[in-house]
Amino acid sequence: MGLLSDIFGGKKKTAVPQPRRRRDDKVGLAKVITLEEMTKKRVCEILGIEDLRGPMVSVVKARKLMCDWTSRVGEKGAYEKRQFLMKQMKQMEGIIIVEEEEQK
Repeated sequence: MGLLSDIFGGKKKTAVPQPRRRRDDKVGLAKVITLEEMTKKRVCEILGIEDLRGPMVSVVKARKLMCDWTSRVGEKGAYEKRQFLMKQMKQMEGIIIVEEEEQK
């Protein structure tokens, strides 16, 4: 029924406010990912870094941090840890991940 009422001028749908997306200029065109406090703590734990500088961390920056960390640690299972971390980040509620425009 919704579709027909839309065509024939039924009840107007109110626009759902979309969450704002900020661009991190340091990372160029990469879109930004919102991390909740819990995730931030988890990312910091896994990466072994003090702070991710506020709630906004770009996907690229996170990936770069992970690559730096895994190459520095140079241990077995680094790839699995990286995958696990990305999965954790994607699963958190209220997170918007927009992939980078150019795939490597």
